[in-house]
Amino acid sequence: MRKARILAVLLALITAVSFCVPAVYAKNAKFKDGTYKISVKLWDWQKDQPAYSSDSIKSTGTLRVKNGKLTLTVYPTIKRVVGVKGSLKEFKVSNGKGGWINAKVTARYDNGWPAAFTFPLYSSVKMLKIKINPKVAFNGYKDMDARLKISYAGVK
Repeated sequence: MRKARILAVLLALITAVSFCVPAVYAKNAKFKDGTYKISVKLWDWQKDQPAYSSDSIKSTGTLRVKNGKLTLTVYPTIKRVVGVKGSLKEFKVSNGKGGWINAKVTARYDNGWPAAFTFPLYSSVKMLKIKINPKVAFNGYKDMDARLKISYAGVK
């Protein structure tokens, strides 16, 4: 019980700094059809710096481009704190119009937790508003606002 509470507190601290600010949209870019590895990072909601919880997702995502449509896959990590494991269970992205899209779970770890979240990008955003949820009791199982910083360096 104590380990679960410690994990809950640590996850709260990790994600507390990830509350959202408005997304900053880049100009729509034209990409060739293909699959690209790109840099993604969980970003602080108020400051221009990585979030304390930035290691909650892997730093490389997969961008797929088909007929000008962009799809991004990000990969949550499993964290172990005081012998208790935790990970993001839900991932939502802004649709750029005030609404939210539930990212689709496209892979799972052996324990059933999401290993990949995939969602459409409606423009080549550099900073995307997201909502994450590790599904732990400390926050009442509520979504937490964050930002996802996306770098398209090397994508042509």
